[in-house]
Amino acid sequence: MLSTDLATMQLNGEKLQQLQNALLSAFPNQGELKQFIRFQLDKNLNEIAVSNGATYSDVMFDLITWAESEDKLTKLISAVCSQKPNNPQLKPFCEQLQQQQAPTKQSYKLMNPCNFDLHQLIEDCVEKLDGKQGLVGLCVPCGDAIFQKNFCQRLKDELGTSNIQVKTSLALDPRITSVERVVTQINRYQKLLQTSEIICPIQVQIFDKNLNIPHDFWQKISTEFKNNFQNRLIIIMWGSEGCIFPKDVIPLNPPQFKKVHAHLWIREVTNNLGQGWTQQEVMQEWKRIMITACCHDISQSDSQSELLDIIRVYEHIEESRELLQQNLSAKDFLQELEQRI
Repeated sequence: MLSTDLATMQLNGEKLQQLQNALLSAFPNQGELKQFIRFQLDKNLNEIAVSNGATYSDVMFDLITWAESEDKLTKLISAVCSQKPNNPQLKPFCEQLQQQQAPTKQSYKLMNPCNFDLHQLIEDCVEKLDGKQGLVGLCVPCGDAIFQKNFCQRLKDELGTSNIQVKTSLALDPRITSVERVVTQINRYQKLLQTSEIICPIQVQIFDKNLNIPHDFWQKISTEFKNNFQNRLIIIMWGSEGCIFPKDVIPLNPPQFKKVHAHLWIREVTNNLGQGWTQQEVMQEWKRIMITACCHDISQSDSQSELLDIIRVYEHIEESRELLQQNLSAKDFLQELEQRI
């Protein structure tokens, strides 16, 4: 689960004093506090607070001041609440973190790669599937396996039914299998189709002497599933734009990720991450990093220069998700992301 540390907690003077008292009650001796800071924040207490001649209350005040200045106050409170969940003085702060959890969960959902753009393509797909039963064939001219995986997951989510399964992609590749074996594999879903709908991706490849393979497959699978049935078997044939798909399957446009899609996605994610992330400079810097990492070769035409590389976009999203789960502040997150370009 994505940590609530992603939303920066803001406390006024009175709340900071209450936090100081809560921390003093949670860690009654400095030795325990030293271990906590070292293990949970990866810092040495003497690097944060001046202990010589200072009272323990002064040390705790220095700790809070340091956490505020380093944008780590929420991380500190979250770690304390996890370690001391039954401390009554900490309870209000733990409850405040829980209240921040809802928008953070929404951000984590948005950070799922399948939720990046694809709106037009999915809308077109759902429209074409509406009212259909039994065997339905679609084809998408895109040969990126990571796109196929996320497209199928997004389609499943958008269809909005609980009784739908996405099967592992099968390949029409005569070097490793035959059309008959692929059809036999799909035919095993007959029983499952009585209770569930199925999305079955099929990879189509280019072979100079075997251009009839996709057509042969579609003819055979149509024969096997010629009788109408209530649930849908959705065959999604995918492959590079040079592939020749059967004429009887429904064509979809190839996916295109553009710079504007990065802008809209980052804006939505940061708005849900809360305070500390919604500043214009944070969104602009993240957009710059993402476009730098994902943009096609700058030597391409103007229209092509607006496009983002599909594989790089998905890789960037995965890297961003990984970093956000490390409880980083917006500043630290952007610095780490920059280093990965």
